[in-house]
Amino acid sequence: MGAALVWRAAAPLTLLFLVSTPVILGHAAVVALDVPVTAMTMLSLYLLLRWFESPGLASALRLGLAAGLAIATKMSALPFIRRGVTGSDGAAAAVHPRRAAAVDVVAAPG
Repeated sequence: MGAALVWRAAAPLTLLFLVSTPVILGHAAVVALDVPVTAMTMLSLYLLLRWFESPGLASALRLGLAAGLAIATKMSALPFIRRGVTGSDGAAAAVHPRRAAAVDVVAAPG
């Protein structure tokens, strides 16, 4: 996601920071579901950005699979994914406002 939003060298640098953070490594066994749901939610939001960039059936299926796995891991992923989809304070709205507005109409409650 860092490569898509900032610059290409940001992705490996972000990964290096993540794997060298003792808090993440130390608490991974204690909060057994929080680390996987965070990873799956971030993957879902990344695939949402990819779907906004090039919509299609394959990218929609990847997005749906990742979002489904995130929600199946822990239901608390749902508000984060929904917020990214609807575009309210989401990075997706900044990338493609018209597509985010169209998704907002579909995802609006009621």
